[in-house]
Amino acid sequence: MESIPTRSYSNKKALALSRLESGKGIELAIKAMPEVLEEHPEAELVIVGDGSLRDDLERLCRKLGVKSHVDFKGRVPHDRVQDFYANSQVFLSLQQVSNVGNTLIEAMYTASCIITINNGGTGELISDDKNGMLIPTHDMQLNLTSKIIEALHTPSKCAELGENAYQSAQEEIPTWEERMDQEITTVNQIVNEN
Repeated sequence: MESIPTRSYSNKKALALSRLESGKGIELAIKAMPEVLEEHPEAELVIVGDGSLRDDLERLCRKLGVKSHVDFKGRVPHDRVQDFYANSQVFLSLQQVSNVGNTLIEAMYTASCIITINNGGTGELISDDKNGMLIPTHDMQLNLTSKIIEALHTPSKCAELGENAYQSAQEEIPTWEERMDQEITTVNQIVNEN
């Protein structure tokens, strides 16, 4: 098994990596910031990605008075994404339909402290307080805010959850090569049966 990636668990940065579109939940992260900043005045939300809602989300930041603590990075090349995971204390996956996507899996492989909504198949990969923090689908805003504050208060817990997420990814999620081998095997079986 590979060693756990080197990263920060104490810099008070939360990362959201997503297209800025409806249903991605980025507004939930922004709306959490006023309360988060009361507890952690140095906290920052880093948003990587772009989309049709960017202007609306920036307007929301100004309205809530958190613009100086929310950093919109826009689209970045995939080879730079690793740096954003490594330089954040918390990773937020807030899609409101299903959170099992590439960013969640990448976050696990980078030993990120993950906060995500318990929907779709998320609960199959993330166990609350074992390898991440799950937000119930009711009272999402309140629960997200309290989970972010809790995570920023306890860097040691972030480290433990991140390390456990990494171990889970290593044990449970096939690599791209393994997935391709499985798919080739399946295709060959189908061809040979016909």
